[in-house]
Amino acid sequence: MRADRKLRLLTSHGAVLMLLAHRPRQTAAELARNAGLTERQVLRVLSDLVGQEYIRVHAEGNRRRYEVIPDRALDARPAFSGLRVADLLPIADSLARPRGRTPGP
Repeated sequence: MRADRKLRLLTSHGAVLMLLAHRPRQTAAELARNAGLTERQVLRVLSDLVGQEYIRVHAEGNRRRYEVIPDRALDARPAFSGLRVADLLPIADSLARPRGRTPGP
């Protein structure tokens, strides 16, 4: 692989799911900015996540709140069969922590 090519280990769906777990009231524009996607891509991902029951949408006035379903199976592939969305949530929680420094002992 070329050194100038950036590899993304999280799919768009995984990135949006984790961002919503961290901040459930983000708009599509905020999600797009934070995930490095277009708004159109985010809207497609949100539709997929709702359709596959990874998230629920709740109307709150003129905004939306997204609820991540923690008991949902993480992936259909056999290697990940025992994992749930809840297993990703500690990573989503780390989004609130400052980055760039390794914690000391």
